[in-house]
Amino acid sequence: MLEHSALVAGFALTAMSIGWPLAATLSGKAMIRFGFRPVAVVGGVFLLVGAAFFVTLIPRHGPVWAALGSFFTGVGMGLATTTFVVAVQSSVDWHTRGVATAANLFMRVLGGTIGAALLGSILNTRLRAHLEAAGIAGAQDPLAEVNRLLDPAQRLSLPAETVARLQEGLALSLKAVYWGTAVLAAVSFALILFLPKKGRETS
Repeated sequence: MLEHSALVAGFALTAMSIGWPLAATLSGKAMIRFGFRPVAVVGGVFLLVGAAFFVTLIPRHGPVWAALGSFFTGVGMGLATTTFVVAVQSSVDWHTRGVATAANLFMRVLGGTIGAALLGSILNTRLRAHLEAAGIAGAQDPLAEVNRLLDPAQRLSLPAETVARLQEGLALSLKAVYWGTAVLAAVSFALILFLPKKGRETS
């Protein structure tokens, strides 16, 4: 979409790996001072901001825009996921905290798996529809066509019109995925607002 190298794309995604542990580290002190609910709400806001960066991403914004989106998303995940663990643990008795923590981690992994499958399905469906409408051969295997586009050697063998169509289809498909993540971020923020202001008092 932005037509930069894999190295530049890697640096853009690395921003998330920086924001996540940084926010997770700071969330501990923040929860002690403000409680887990305000920290989770701030994390939800960062998720929305990160999603907004990706939804508004266009080629002229460049990789820095994508890196900012990744960073804000990482910060949101670091704040939210850490506080979710504390929220779950503070909502149950001591003898069930191990089970509650394990259940929380299991649901996180399950949600990640389902989310990846859902967003991957959106990408595939949208891309296949665009390629079929453009009359490009191989539309039934859209990812193979995208791989041809991303491979510098194979890309040179493609007609200029086909390259343009593939770029357009990939951009539109990724935009649909970004909107999907924005919806998920909005739903997450709405659910965060239902968190109790204080955990149970346990002894």
